[in-house]
Amino acid sequence: MLENSAHSFEQIQEFNNDNLRKNTLGLSLGLDVNVSKIVVGARGGWDITNNHGNGTSSTPRYKNVWAQATIGIRLL
Repeated sequence: MLENSAHSFEQIQEFNNDNLRKNTLGLSLGLDVNVSKIVVGARGGWDITNNHGNGTSSTPRYKNVWAQATIGIRLL
């Protein structure tokens, strides 16, 4: 239970009533390429399904999609 004056009773009640089993299943893929001491990488991910608290799943109304690119120097 939260005991902070910044939180109202309604916020605490909403936190207590939240269905924590709701989550989203996603997929992510990535690739790293080493060229001499330089490392270049790319990653991407997206939502596949919504898992509901009652044990059912469905295709989400919207799908989160993300991409990431990295460049680095290999030390060893």
